Amino acid sequence: MAKHGSEEHRRRISRGVERSWVVRKAAQDASLGRPVHVDRWIKDGIVVPELVPIIEARAAQAEAIVQDLGGPDEVTAMQ
Repeated sequence: MAKHGSEEHRRRISRGVERSWVVRKAAQDASLGRPVHVDRWIKDGIVVPELVPIIEARAAQAEAIVQDLGGPDEVTAMQ
């Protein structure tokens, strides 16, 4: 194991951060702009069942907006 603060330790952290961005980007692309956490909320039962249709409708609306702006690869954070 690399010593805390060493060059190898920093490289490992950097690789982990890069890997997390790749995973996040893949999840975002797969959802076509749908907020990834929405599905997790519904699946985990965090959302009250009566609110699921409302949350799904809002997520679909967000997906439609992203698509109208050119898709997830073209939308900036500010948009």
